[in-house]
Amino acid sequence: MRIGRTFIDTDNMSIEELTTVIKELRDIRKRKEQAHALEMRMNDLIVEAKDNGFTFIDNACGFVREVDDFTLYDERA
Repeated sequence: MRIGRTFIDTDNMSIEELTTVIKELRDIRKRKEQAHALEMRMNDLIVEAKDNGFTFIDNACGFVREVDDFTLYDERA
């Protein structure tokens, strides 16, 4: 089986192994979807604040935080 540039030899996999792969991929997809949703909510919050005359400032270095200034790191991965 080919997924993009990745090949997975499913011919030699048992049903249980395939079930495990499917479950793991679903879990990974769900986690990535959650991360994306959090990033979008953060960006929406920054826009909403700006529209209402507020600005987020980084306490450590004083930088004004703008849309897409954040990268979400998955600590469980």
